[in-house]
Amino acid sequence: MTKFKKIAHIRVPLLVAACAMSLAGSANADQRLMVKGVIIATVCKISEGQLITGAFGDVRTDLIDGSYKAVELNYAIVCASNKSVKMRVEGTAASFDESILAIPTFDNVGIAFKRSEQQWPINTWYSFNSSAPPTLHAVLVKVPGSRLKLGSFSTGATLVLEYQ
Repeated sequence: MTKFKKIAHIRVPLLVAACAMSLAGSANADQRLMVKGVIIATVCKISEGQLITGAFGDVRTDLIDGSYKAVELNYAIVCASNKSVKMRVEGTAASFDESILAIPTFDNVGIAFKRSEQQWPINTWYSFNSSAPPTLHAVLVKVPGSRLKLGSFSTGATLVLEYQ
């Protein structure tokens, strides 16, 4: 099964269905079929294509609990008009929890995302109106009871937006 992403809305008049039905009724006759449509392209941009960053700064490993050091991810969505859209954070899941983003050099800590204070698993769609995007936060999560190695870290993901 081929999967297509919607990047534009396509309107096809009901005339197409009526022509198709009349074709089914004539077994040996040739009949012309005309299909008309309008492709409406809508353009949305996320933060003007700029990198969205969040810095945790110095972190006390003993305080990592899924809410400590939440970092707001500042971004903006601008569409030509108000649109129903869906969005997801696309990235590699941590080995210990598929709902959070992996940090490649650490196997027992990852980054969870929250949208408007609700947990938001990575690689999961969230629908909303483009005129009211959710606030996004990133927060560190660790395997309970684990001891973390010290050092700096970085990871990345892609914020994907699709029209509905």
